[in-house]
Amino acid sequence: MTRALNHAQAQGLMRDAARVSGRPVAEVSADLSQGGVLTGQGVLRRSGGRFVLRRPCTCLRAGVPELSCRQCRGTGQA
Repeated sequence: MTRALNHAQAQGLMRDAARVSGRPVAEVSADLSQGGVLTGQGVLRRSGGRFVLRRPCTCLRAGVPELSCRQCRGTGQA
């Protein structure tokens, strides 16, 4: 499931991810531009000028992907 977000929604998710991880929002924003940020609602990514929230694979537990998952291996979901 993929969902497009506006800038305000994406900023809120980044602030929540920063609070949970104990890192500054600037670092979380840098991670977003490097590929994506794991949030409580899914994986937040930037696609061109818009933000996209994608539900991660079910093997993703506590922010760490299961390396032997057959569903997300090679798809970039984890």
